[in-house]
Amino acid sequence: VNKIANALLAPPPSPPKKATPAPLKKVEETPSNEGQTADEAEAKSLPSKPAPLGTSVDYDAAARLAFEASPDAGDDFEEYKEWYYALTSASVGLKHKKSMAADVAAAAAAEEKARLPAGKKAAA
Repeated sequence: VNKIANALLAPPPSPPKKATPAPLKKVEETPSNEGQTADEAEAKSLPSKPAPLGTSVDYDAAARLAFEASPDAGDDFEEYKEWYYALTSASVGLKHKKSMAADVAAAAAAEEKARLPAGKKAAA
């Protein structure tokens, strides 16, 4: 249990370093897409309708999106994915710990308030 608590409180590891970021693709500039990369122009042209019901999402989709968006991600997705899941798990664990501490503090305050006679305030 102490190993888990220490892992949650430790600073997250640094992501693997990428050798060089891939150059951005340029598109032929027109007044409507001036200064945009090919990816930005394509994203604007995609329809903005929700995915149909029953659409599946790859288990590693969030990690893959973060990997593709990070200039420091490195070249090995599997290594990055391991780091990403460790960081995400630590973040969720820390948020849960803070949430539980807040719940305990609120319960203690409510209990203290319930024990005091009406009209009395707790000592500061």
